[in-house]
This record gives sequence, structure tokens and C-alpha cells, in this order.
Amino acid sequence: MDPSFDEFLHVLARLSIVAPPAPAGWVDSGFLRDAVDTSDSALSKQVSALARLDVNQG
Repeated sequence: MDPSFDEFLHVLARLSIVAPPAPAGWVDSGFLRDAVDTSDSALSKQVSALARLDVNQG
């Protein structure tokens, strides 16, 4: 497997969440929820998982 492939991040739901804000730096949670076509609770669960990973370090 490619060493740059992050299995945790490449779950489709998580990848969909981190892709839209990348060019802007941040987006409103309502926009993000609608952009990835998910519920508030599902978005919260995935964002919490990403926050635990701290993907914003860089």
C-alpha cells in the first residue's frame, strides 16, 4: 500500500468533509452539511473523529 495513503482520512465521509474547506480555510457547518449531503449528527460524528486525529496540523 502507498505510504502516503491514510486509511483513516480516506473514508469517503471524512474525505468529503475535509475537501470543501481546503481552498477557503473554513466553511460554515450548514454549508458543509449540505455539500456532503449528510445529517447534522453524522457530520458531527465525522468532524469529532477528525478533530481527535488533529488533521489540521500542518
